[in-house]
Amino acid sequence: MSNDEILIRYKIVQNDDENENPSFRNFKCCDTHPLCEAIHSSKKMFTRSEIETISVQLGYSVWDSIGGNENCQCKWKSFIVNKK
Repeated sequence: MSNDEILIRYKIVQNDDENENPSFRNFKCCDTHPLCEAIHSSKKMFTRSEIETISVQLGYSVWDSIGGNENCQCKWKSFIVNKK
């Protein structure tokens, strides 16, 4: 039996992207929300706690604001990853 720990991480994807590959090589940010581009360009997967910390620093919910306008094509997607 393995001692690997299963973790949940989040990344921004396009609303119509059903790609399960977290590298997102073909991702193009919607450019309607500067936060989407900033988070995507970090090439990082975030914990929910990290997203909440960013929200506190910015003074609004980053979780709720991604995809929060009618032109935004982004959403948070969860991924299950193994910590080895």
